[in-house]
Amino acid sequence: MNGGIPIADSELDTPTIDSQYVQQHMANERTFLAWVRTGIAMVGVGFLAAGLGVQFFLL
Repeated sequence: MNGGIPIADSELDTPTIDSQYVQQHMANERTFLAWVRTGIAMVGVGFLAAGLGVQFFLL
């Protein structure tokens, strides 16, 4: 690099150890959030099933 300005685009394309760590961390975070989202959805389905079960029981 010359004065903070990249000389070629190839310098921007070379991954560093930090960028690989950040990429892995973000992938782990996306996976964790997907599991949280799935859990919340399953709880919602459980409440829905319980609510419908009570309604059918009272009929």
